[in-house]
Amino acid sequence: MMQHHCQEPIPEGAWTNLITSCHRDGLLNEAIDVFRDIASLGVLRSSFSLSSILAVFAESQNQRCSGQQVHADAIKRGVDTNQFVGSGLLHMYAKQGQLADAARAFEAISGKPDTACWSALAMAYAHGGRYREATRVMYQMKAAGMNPSQEMADAVRLACFR
Repeated sequence: MMQHHCQEPIPEGAWTNLITSCHRDGLLNEAIDVFRDIASLGVLRSSFSLSSILAVFAESQNQRCSGQQVHADAIKRGVDTNQFVGSGLLHMYAKQGQLADAARAFEAISGKPDTACWSALAMAYAHGGRYREATRVMYQMKAAGMNPSQEMADAVRLACFR
């Protein structure tokens, strides 16, 4: 646990910045430790800190169970449908190859999923060998008024030909 000696509690934003900095520097285990410190100190976790740690779990190979715990925490706090948390959940499950969970996270996002969410879902299906679903997502994306980038369309096509 990180030690600090100030009388005032450290705001969640400062913790979130520390998680983001560790993630950016490739210090995934340290970012996870910071998040655990937040929880053990009783610091309220909002959509900002949850979405930040989900990005870490998306890249971490050994923390699948903890990512699911963060998902449960998001549900408990009522932020699992938040655009940023939902996107984080989608990316995390997609990178772990848990396509059904990624699709559920996508469907749960309140409002209009952004291009990154649509792309992540299409790519998850393509990399998971579910080419029809990947193509279907691209068409649904277009029907929702968003244009897939040429790079995404090419990546889905390439994955489908493998």
